[in-house]
Amino acid sequence: MSVKKILKYFAHAVAQATDEVVGDMSEANFLFFITFKTYILYNNRKTLRGEIMKNVFKATEELFFDILIIALVSFLYFNYISMSEFTLLLGLIFSFIYFGINFYIGYKYKLKFVESLIVGIIGSGMGIFFIFFSLYAEFILKMPNFATWIAIPYFIPTMSIVKLFSININYLYAPVLMIINMILVVIGSITKNIMNKLSL
Repeated sequence: MSVKKILKYFAHAVAQATDEVVGDMSEANFLFFITFKTYILYNNRKTLRGEIMKNVFKATEELFFDILIIALVSFLYFNYISMSEFTLLLGLIFSFIYFGINFYIGYKYKLKFVESLIVGIIGSGMGIFFIFFSLYAEFILKMPNFATWIAIPYFIPTMSIVKLFSININYLYAPVLMIINMILVVIGSITKNIMNKLSL
């Protein structure tokens, strides 16, 4: 097969990908056409990747700060309001928001599986930070109580659940919560994709 035929087949393939029709061209025009169309395809791909990363970053940023705000408000609630059965039940609202925001972010943004997983991991950045020092205190310093105390800022929105159901907290509680939050982001994203397909 001649170089010209190979170029022509390739040009037709590029043309089909870009909805163009190729007629008879000289080799020089073929090369120019292929180079130009390949450049367009590359830029389109680059733009698409940029949009995806922008979407992922936006979702991650929103999730991180939402969890941070919920944690701060929860900290004030559980530390400055006297606890009773009523206030503990009322505090369940923080738990619902805490878990729900992860599902909501996954549902709100059009994310693929890997993208939602990235959002879930980075969005739990505050948890990763506290869990790292919690595990350090548990296994290096051998101070289990201190290890649990360090992770409190991350899991404090679930304090009502802990107290109402008498959950025994240790160094594993915060990592388990972080995994649950990541899974909720993925489930939210999958749910959104399913709803989009059903609406077609």
